[in-house]
Amino acid sequence: MSWQHIEHAVQVCGEDHVGIGSDLSLTPHEVNEGTGATTAPCGAQDQCGDRGAREDPNVFFFTSDLNSPRRLELIADALLARRHSEARVEKIVGGNFVRLMRDVWGE
Repeated sequence: MSWQHIEHAVQVCGEDHVGIGSDLSLTPHEVNEGTGATTAPCGAQDQCGDRGAREDPNVFFFTSDLNSPRRLELIADALLARRHSEARVEKIVGGNFVRLMRDVWGE
């Protein structure tokens, strides 16, 4: 997985305004012959992005290396390995969302 997108967002917006979210559950997605027609792994850069969604709105893209219930942990571990501070990583994988919700709705 390319971490350039996350790192670019941090450079542009600052670490207090970047977060990893998911519109999907944290459970892994089953990929087999039955689901293969509507599921495309996003491993190579040319398979990623909204290009597929425009061509076929039923195509679901995911990063196969993160197809695990530990996906946020895996992202955190990778960012730490790329020498991001623990404080920054905590913000990106959830802390910024918690802060935003507190700011909007109060404690």
